[in-house]
Amino acid sequence: MARLTRGLVVLILSAAVSSQVATAASRSSMPNCSKPLIAGANEEVALSGTLRKRFVWGPPNFGERPNTDKKLVVWVVHLDFPRHAIAPDYTTGHPNKFVVRTIQIRRRLGTAYGYEEFERRHVVVRGKILAQLEYDDVMPIIVDPTTVSLGGKVGCNGRALSPKI
Repeated sequence: MARLTRGLVVLILSAAVSSQVATAASRSSMPNCSKPLIAGANEEVALSGTLRKRFVWGPPNFGERPNTDKKLVVWVVHLDFPRHAIAPDYTTGHPNKFVVRTIQIRRRLGTAYGYEEFERRHVVVRGKILAQLEYDDVMPIIVDPTTVSLGGKVGCNGRALSPKI
């Protein structure tokens, strides 16, 4: 019994150490973004990552009655590195601080089918950060794009990061 307990303790400790090493490694590869993405700040940001299509339930019942509910397409960028974000919490009235690893792109010209040519490709999105407001906004913050283009990784300052060789 003691041997089993000791083995379990060693297993737990080794898992904790490897988790901390992985966290430290991911932090070192992540640019130090001291400035968070702020919903409603009215300034343009540049974000980079892989663009993916996601299906979500829409009106009238948002998935409660799939036979009558509309199925919507939303476009999501899986960011190259996590970013800190601030958005209003409408229930408390206080700002909500969190980390985003994915961010939704607002639909283009009233349709969600405008980004097909970029699906599953690495993109750079430039635009303003907004809070979740519309019925098809499925994330707490979204980006209202001015441009979406193919490109490499972009740092916190909006400039291209040099590729690792």
